Amino acid sequence: MRRVVVDPHVRVSARLSGQAAPAELVRRWLAGQIDVIVSPLLLDELDDILHRPALERWLTPDEADAFVELLRTHATVVDNPPPKPGHTRALIDLLNQIERP
Repeated sequence: MRRVVVDPHVRVSARLSGQAAPAELVRRWLAGQIDVIVSPLLLDELDDILHRPALERWLTPDEADAFVELLRTHATVVDNPPPKPGHTRALIDLLNQIERP
């Protein structure tokens, strides 16, 4: 099974638009076709993004909480990559730390 790490902004697009390519990732994940990898850091970032006032028009706080909880309980959660000062490639570090099947 393919393992994927998805940027939180892509997950926001998936949640807001049921027709966009990011939504297809969520459909494939829920169908068991891919394994979504998350870390506590990515989940916290997603939670922060989904609760921004600019998104209240499309998403209630309860819907945002439910989406984050769905990922927290059904995605593969791995430890945060070790922090590197001045380093902004957390997604790549996360990909590098997961074991290849």
